[in-house]
Amino acid sequence: MSDDYNALSYRHKLRVAFRTALILLAVVLGVAVPAVWCWEQSVLKRQTLREAKNVLENMDLLSLEYYGFGEPLADSSRPSGLSEYAEEEIRRFAGVEGEIHLAAWNQKESAVTAMTYQKGKYLVQFRREKAGENGTWEVYRSLHRYGKQS
Repeated sequence: MSDDYNALSYRHKLRVAFRTALILLAVVLGVAVPAVWCWEQSVLKRQTLREAKNVLENMDLLSLEYYGFGEPLADSSRPSGLSEYAEEEIRRFAGVEGEIHLAAWNQKESAVTAMTYQKGKYLVQFRREKAGENGTWEVYRSLHRYGKQS
């Protein structure tokens, strides 16, 4: 094999090396690009979940403050389900830019029982039966979003 390779002309050796490099580059790109994309999606998913958890934590803390003042945190007349001032405070304290929707509020226990948080293509849903429970978190990635595009 080495005698055959040594007998080849310089130009032919260069072509063989170039073809080998192109095949190797195609294989590396074929593996690396999807891996980087999956990693990026995982990072965005975890970041959105963390932001949603910050929103819930701020809602729980503000609900205590609002309960002390005798003011309602929830406002069913607004699209977000929160009073305007409460939504501003939650956004400011949590440092989030996504859409917050309070889906269910337990008036008796003054606690969030269901909420959604959407940022970009990720939607996070939270549900719990009682105020003391941890609840369940679900993260969805939308392929196409209808309506208002952000």
